[in-house]
Amino acid sequence: MMMASVTTAAPLDVRVYLADPIVKDQIQRGEATAERIDTIKYQFEQAGTYQVPELSFDWWDVEASELKRIVLPGNTFTVEGSKVAAESTSGLPDFRWRLAILVVGLLVIWTVTKLLSAWRLRYNRPEQIAARQLLAACLANAPSDAYSALMQWQRLIGGARQASDLKALPSVGDAPSLEAEQAVLAQYLFGGESAQGAWSGKRLAATFAQTRRRLSLVDRKQRATCSLPQLNP
Repeated sequence: MMMASVTTAAPLDVRVYLADPIVKDQIQRGEATAERIDTIKYQFEQAGTYQVPELSFDWWDVEASELKRIVLPGNTFTVEGSKVAAESTSGLPDFRWRLAILVVGLLVIWTVTKLLSAWRLRYNRPEQIAARQLLAACLANAPSDAYSALMQWQRLIGGARQASDLKALPSVGDAPSLEAEQAVLAQYLFGGESAQGAWSGKRLAATFAQTRRRLSLVDRKQRATCSLPQLNP
């Protein structure tokens, strides 16, 4: 409390705000201690370079019984005026670019999400699952599983196509039709040929893949020729 007040010397165009000092006294186990906090705020009103002077504090050291001084060094501050305003004005185009990038990014995310959703719906359709099970059974040379998956695929396809479309498509070159391969598989399972040797699903897998591709071509041609719905379906 007995320390001298802090000096408020400052250059021209610099305002100094000195807060009331905070003094804390406490006694702990018979030992008294005291603390004082001074806060100084500088406000630079115009652009330029300012040299804030150093601050010195004189205090009496009770233990050493002598007067001591502590000096806080000064500092140099450079304040920018019109340049800062120009930078803040030029930041508007940057904001527009960032907004445009954000909008484009959101559109890309939305498009990718829609495509992924459509792909999941197609991938998880029952007929797609049955087709994957059939190909997996052919790869594993498992005739019973292949026959069950083939029958399941035909039932699922039959719910969306006409009966005539479910018939085996004509063979391509020397490749057998799906109907012929199905007959071979049924003969192997139920005609007693399973005891003669192992069954290979390579031919059935190739024929099934070829059949699915041709059915897909038929569907695309039908959509191209019937782009408009019938008036009296």
